[in-house]
Amino acid sequence: DEIRDVLDKNNIKYYETPSGNWGLSMAAIWLGDESQAVEASALINAYQTKRARCVRESYKSSNSNDTFKSKYKKNSFEYTFLALIFVVVVYLLFLGVLNYF
Repeated sequence: DEIRDVLDKNNIKYYETPSGNWGLSMAAIWLGDESQAVEASALINAYQTKRARCVRESYKSSNSNDTFKSKYKKNSFEYTFLALIFVVVVYLLFLGVLNYF
């Protein structure tokens, strides 16, 4: 949506192709006038640079530098319980394979 807004604000003619009924094809935005390709590319690059900067700043300001160790300290019971369930499931699968042979 934001790319379309950038193109619309700068009077770049474009059309879109959908991803198809099952979403297997690639949706795309195509230029209606090839002479605007350089301008459209520059606008999209500028938008992407600005967006990347904003996302980086947002990430830095959110202080989400959580490591596994800090997450484990916050939810030690949950992590321990999930690890125990994983070990039990792997053990039961291993027993099933051994009994098969």
